Amino acid sequence: QEADVALRALEAERAALRLGLARSLSGELLAWQSARAGLRLAEGRLELARALSDDLTGALSRRGLRELGERMLSMQAHQPTSVAVLMMDVDHFKAVNDQYGHQVGDDVLRQVTQLTRERLRDDALLARYGGEEFTVLLPVRSHLEASAVAERLRQMLALTPCETRGGPVTIT
Repeated sequence: QEADVALRALEAERAALRLGLARSLSGELLAWQSARAGLRLAEGRLELARALSDDLTGALSRRGLRELGERMLSMQAHQPTSVAVLMMDVDHFKAVNDQYGHQVGDDVLRQVTQLTRERLRDDALLARYGGEEFTVLLPVRSHLEASAVAERLRQMLALTPCETRGGPVTIT
C-alpha cells in the first residue's frame, strides 16, 4: 500500500512536471512568436525608412519628401503658418567630380546634407531631390522668413569648406 501511495505520488509529480513543462514551452513559444512578430514589424519599419531616405546622404528621398511633405502640408493647413519650398543646387558639381573624383563628390553631398540639417529647425524636411539638388520644406510665417533662411544657408555653404577624403572643397 505504501508503494501504491508512493507510485501515485510519483505519477502526480510526473504529471505536474509535464504540465509545468508544457506551460513553460507554451510560454516560450508565445514569447518566441511575439519576438518574431516584433522583429517583422521592426524590419518593415526599417524597410520603410530606407525607402524614404537617400542611401548616400541620409536625407529624405524624393518618395520620402512626397510622403512626409504631404503630411506636413495637411498639418499646416490648420496652422497660422505657410510652408516654404527651398531648392538648393550645388554649383559646378560636375567639376568637383571631374577634378577630385566621385568619392570626393559623394563626400561633398554628405557634408552639404549634414551642414544644412544642422542649421534647419526640427520641423523642416530636407531631401535630396536629384544628383546635387536638395529641397527643403520649411514652415514659415512669411516669405521674408523663408528668404532669410535660404540666404543664411547659401552663405553658410559658401563659407564652410566641405571636409572630404581629398581635403577641403569649397562649394557654392
